[in-house]
Amino acid sequence: MKNMVLVFEKGDGVFLKILTTLSAVIFHAGIIGSLIIIPLIGTQETPPIKKIVTFPVIVLPQSPPVGQPLGGETRGHRRGTPKTERNGFFAPIPETLVEGETPEFESGEEMGPGVPWGVAGGSPEGVPWGVPYGSTPIPEFKRIEPSENLKPIFVSKPPKLVKKVEPVYPEIAIISRIQGDVVLEATTDINGRVQDIRIIKSDHPILEKSAIDAVRQWAYEPYLVNGRPRPVVFVVTIKFMLQR
Repeated sequence: MKNMVLVFEKGDGVFLKILTTLSAVIFHAGIIGSLIIIPLIGTQETPPIKKIVTFPVIVLPQSPPVGQPLGGETRGHRRGTPKTERNGFFAPIPETLVEGETPEFESGEEMGPGVPWGVAGGSPEGVPWGVPYGSTPIPEFKRIEPSENLKPIFVSKPPKLVKKVEPVYPEIAIISRIQGDVVLEATTDINGRVQDIRIIKSDHPILEKSAIDAVRQWAYEPYLVNGRPRPVVFVVTIKFMLQR
């Protein structure tokens, strides 16, 4: 009986010892685990919060395709230029211009010696003081002498032109592609000779001298009022236009 009691007492002490050891191990393991896990939790960074920003979309106007003209025009169609009626006297220009040479204008017909008051190339309608058929010597032209100092009168339509000298297109104007009109006021005496010229309008100064030099050599039929010759004033327009 005593032996059984001793065995029981001895077995109870071993059980308590094992239980105490396990409790100590679990306690220390919890402390060690806490020391490891707590620093890791404290050092973990919170992920940054991303903020989404929206911007308005600007739509630019679409440019026309390359090669297409503006204004909706299609290639191959050009706007027509209104044609203007060519009035007045036009200065002839040569087709080709040779540097250092003055353009010359020829009628292509052989001319005679002529007279100072003659018409360039002849007048198909003739003049009152002309010579029939040109077979007899040409008489000296008799000028009308004014009996009194008559003032010129303005006429809207110039008298009949019996002598015309073409204006020479200035060479520098041809090179510079200058063109335009020169409007002149011409005054003739009772014999129809141009005595005075005044510039009314000029599109370019370089064209003025050529226009004046040509008109100054022109001659008109005497302008008659009640059968008497009178000096007159009228307007002459000289047009300088380049060939395209």
